Amino acid sequence: NGGSVSNVFGDIKVDISKTNLSDGTTKLFISGVFGDVNIVTPKDIPIKTQCSCVAGDIGVRGYSKDGLFPKLEHKEELYDTGNKKLFITVSIIFGSITVY
Repeated sequence: NGGSVSNVFGDIKVDISKTNLSDGTTKLFISGVFGDVNIVTPKDIPIKTQCSCVAGDIGVRGYSKDGLFPKLEHKEELYDTGNKKLFITVSIIFGSITVY
């Protein structure tokens, strides 16, 4: 049904690629200070992301931003009409964010 993960030091790795999501929107919130965030999502579920960091890089399913204060908001084409969808918010101070 969604959830949240946070830390201060270290990497965050979330693999929900084989998770059977409920109908509707599943929300995942991730925040951290120092470290990388890697999220593996189901390929057949449309995603919407809001990712930001102070210094680092962001990659979401082929789209990317880097430098100081990068922000990447991405919504897949089928997100609005999908029966099951995943909304991901990631905020990190120093590190990389990757959503597969």
